[in-house]
Amino acid sequence: MPPRCSTGQDGQKKVTLELSVTASVSDDRVAQPLRGDEIPIWEIQGSRFGASELRNKADLTEYRELVDKTLDAIKNQHGMEVDLSVFPAIPAACAISFGRTWQPKAHPSFTIYDQIAGQGFSLRHSIR
Repeated sequence: MPPRCSTGQDGQKKVTLELSVTASVSDDRVAQPLRGDEIPIWEIQGSRFGASELRNKADLTEYRELVDKTLDAIKNQHGMEVDLSVFPAIPAACAISFGRTWQPKAHPSFTIYDQIAGQGFSLRHSIR
């Protein structure tokens, strides 16, 4: 892969996490469902976009480790009570790995937004 993480600004209690693996999740697409609030944006991004981003088990392991480190960093920088919104553009294997990595006692709760054709991102589910 190797994936990388871009970090957001310190201190705020509303944070966005873009998961850009199969496609880029642009900041303007995120702003619309969040009503244009000035929100720090974190991003996990693969080295190249597309469904073939994951070539082997090691790539998925790297992704899972980066998700864990990113969730820890968000918690450390913004607190456990942060209002975290997740905008995924990831293959199913990454989505499953993200869910398996999240630990309710160690990581903040989050809300998932899903891309809907013709409408953009829409609130889909909350994990509390």
